[in-house]
Amino acid sequence: MGGGCALGFSREEWLRQRIRDGAERQPGFSGWRTEHPLQARIWLAYCGYADSAFESMFMGWDVDAFQRSASAMAELASWLTNVSPQIEENLQETFRQFLNAGVPAEHAFALSQVRPKKRRGRPVSNRLPVLLAAEHQLLHPKLSWMRLAMKFCPCREPRHSLKCRNRLRIQARALKEMLTRLGV
Repeated sequence: MGGGCALGFSREEWLRQRIRDGAERQPGFSGWRTEHPLQARIWLAYCGYADSAFESMFMGWDVDAFQRSASAMAELASWLTNVSPQIEENLQETFRQFLNAGVPAEHAFALSQVRPKKRRGRPVSNRLPVLLAAEHQLLHPKLSWMRLAMKFCPCREPRHSLKCRNRLRIQARALKEMLTRLGV
């Protein structure tokens, strides 16, 4: 089972140092965490779910647990990158990478088919500006939502209105609910 996987490390290497541990040990991480506490929490949660995905793959071949972790990772990433949670990898390449990591063929096939389920409703938008506004409010709690809207609202209106403020507050509440739901 000593083969490498897509991320360039083997099961044994992953067991020695989990992804989240490695992220926290990166040079400059503590300074970045101080400047961007909310982004750091989301990034570490993403890494924790990556560890859970690897654990479900390497330890128990639990496809459902892997899918839950992958779905959580996609949702967290969508807040950090402002991209809709989608995984666009080539299925054959994913299958080959699992095989190279030592995953039995039947499990590799099942795992390579896992994709986060699409949510119904409006597409994801404004997530990164909302995250930045929420983080700015965390660092500067006396700022009003209107001031935050003036600084972070991505609309193209010449003047930000109460609609901008309210939209930002509602989306910030959705961010908080997501963080609570995913245990961040």
